[in-house]
Amino acid sequence: MRRRRRNRVLLVAGLAVAVLVVGGAVVLGEYHQAQERLRGPANMGSDGILLTGDGSAATAVRGDGVAPGADPVATRAADYAQSPYVVLYLDYADPRSATLVQTAAADLEQYLAAGYVTLEIHPVALSDSGRDDYSSRAANALACVAEYAPDQFLAVSDALLKAAAADDFEHPADDALDVMVQQAGVTDSDVDSCISDGRFRPWVEAATDRATTRALPNSEEGPLTSTPLALVDGDPYTGDPTDADAFNGFLASQYQAEQGGD
Repeated sequence: MRRRRRNRVLLVAGLAVAVLVVGGAVVLGEYHQAQERLRGPANMGSDGILLTGDGSAATAVRGDGVAPGADPVATRAADYAQSPYVVLYLDYADPRSATLVQTAAADLEQYLAAGYVTLEIHPVALSDSGRDDYSSRAANALACVAEYAPDQFLAVSDALLKAAAADDFEHPADDALDVMVQQAGVTDSDVDSCISDGRFRPWVEAATDRATTRALPNSEEGPLTSTPLALVDGDPYTGDPTDADAFNGFLASQYQAEQGGD
């Protein structure tokens, strides 16, 4: 009798320990999942993606994303002091962002591929409303591309901005947004699921909050108040976003300053 009682006690104790272990594993797994949801996309540790050229093509600089609870790490502008360092803050639902990039895209991307400039793009979501969150969804899609197909980021960015520039543009649902990304050359299934899951929506919200409440890194500009914002070596372009000659002139003047006024 005593032996059976002792065995029963041991069995109950063992079951209790097993329940605690399983329960702890479930809680730990849920914690890790929650932390993963708060991580920023890989290759955007500054809250932006950095693109450089090697003389023939532009590629993304690889790196970690913003860790949960951490601040972004600003790009060391001094590492790219040999050429103008261009930073764009863009809202992909904002026609003005589309206008500026469409104006400057052809020349700027040639300069980038040739290695004459360094380009950093920060997608932000300033134009969401209670009924329309396309701004955040587009930024999430770009974050997904940065995570899984970073060298295609510029092609996707151009495609989304070209669509937004059209007078009859209607904000697409996620499945149509995914088709736009695929048509820009990204066919990775991980990107598909990332877009449909809204994987980086928490990061989009956090990155937008940082941009609109803090001084912008590598410049003397205060918090972001509107898009588009183009900074060249920290100085804002204040000209007409539809004037390609004005933008290229601004870029050229900064390049000459980098070369010592030659």
